[in-house]
Amino acid sequence: MGKTFKGLQSTSVKKWDYYYYRTRNGAEVDLILEGSFGVLPIGIKFGSATRLKQLISLNKFIEDNQLPMGIIINNSQEIKRLNNKIIQIPVNYL
Repeated sequence: MGKTFKGLQSTSVKKWDYYYYRTRNGAEVDLILEGSFGVLPIGIKFGSATRLKQLISLNKFIEDNQLPMGIIINNSQEIKRLNNKIIQIPVNYL
């Protein structure tokens, strides 16, 4: 924890942590950023489209932790809302 991700060091956020979440049942969230901005769960998918079934773990994490939103990073061509709490961001936009 506490290591620097390229790009985040140039933001105004000075103290943050990151981790991976997985339950015994296999539900997982690929990356969780936590800092003064709150908690941001991020799912990372290889494909250009993310099916609703692939959002189950991220949705559950958002709900269980009463978070305002989460992000899916994938190889799509557009930024768009996948549901009321998850936004898709193409990797080439980062």
